[in-house]
Amino acid sequence: MNLPLINNDNAGNSYYGWTTNNLDWAPESRGFTSTQCANWINGFFGQTCAFANSTTFNLILPVSFESLSLPATASKFRFNRLGISKDMGNPSTTTMDSQYCGIDCIDLIPYFFERPESYYWAVLNSHSLSIFVDNYTNSTQRYTFFSCGWLKDPLFPASVFVQNAYFLWTFLPGLAAGRPSLAFGVNNRQNFVFPATTTPDPIANYPVSCQTATPGANTTEFYLRDNVAPNKAVGYIPNVLKSSLNLSVGGTYRNTAVDPDGSNNPYWKCVAKMGNESILMRVWAPGLA
Repeated sequence: MNLPLINNDNAGNSYYGWTTNNLDWAPESRGFTSTQCANWINGFFGQTCAFANSTTFNLILPVSFESLSLPATASKFRFNRLGISKDMGNPSTTTMDSQYCGIDCIDLIPYFFERPESYYWAVLNSHSLSIFVDNYTNSTQRYTFFSCGWLKDPLFPASVFVQNAYFLWTFLPGLAAGRPSLAFGVNNRQNFVFPATTTPDPIANYPVSCQTATPGANTTEFYLRDNVAPNKAVGYIPNVLKSSLNLSVGGTYRNTAVDPDGSNNPYWKCVAKMGNESILMRVWAPGLA
């Protein structure tokens, strides 16, 4: 069974790629380019939220609190191929302040886009863009995952809203995430903390007091916490969950409980590991057994 390459649910999410019972990936999703991604984003929102070419990927998500006006251009972005702008005004040109990593930094164009032998799944809404890549011909570095956008249930008020922006990327077994920082004496990026061993960390990325615990639940919103005391939870990633189950990366799973966003799409793909725990991303997989 083949499906349309792009599908939408009832909760404001758009999906690129799919999984069915007889095919794990959409044949047309092979070799997703930055320009194809920008075209999908702009088609979904009906305005120029993304600008891309062979060397550029610039993104402004259309959330109500964003100070940057559209359109995204070659020189105006909130998120780009290397990091995040923390400008809280509305200049015609923005700068990349918070890199996605430090030395030998991740670059979305060669590491996530423009990979002709890879298959892609992605999910988009006004708060976030998440992309999962299966380079099935490379057994040593098969899976990669990237997400950027605005955290839900955010810690920081509107006056410093840019500190609620986030990025997360994984090259198994590596994993990193962070946000822009406006703190005095701190570099432009504040990193988030993750468990470094197979034993769950009692501080990192677990339900916080503002959540209502569900008896027997093994999956929760994926909250990101600063890696410095007091390890405050800054917010959770849209369309991404954290599970205490030790799931296989690349597997697709059906949520049988109440959907966290009221979506009529119950399917999630394991896109990364965090110790023995699993990170899940929404994917389009209707009718999957």
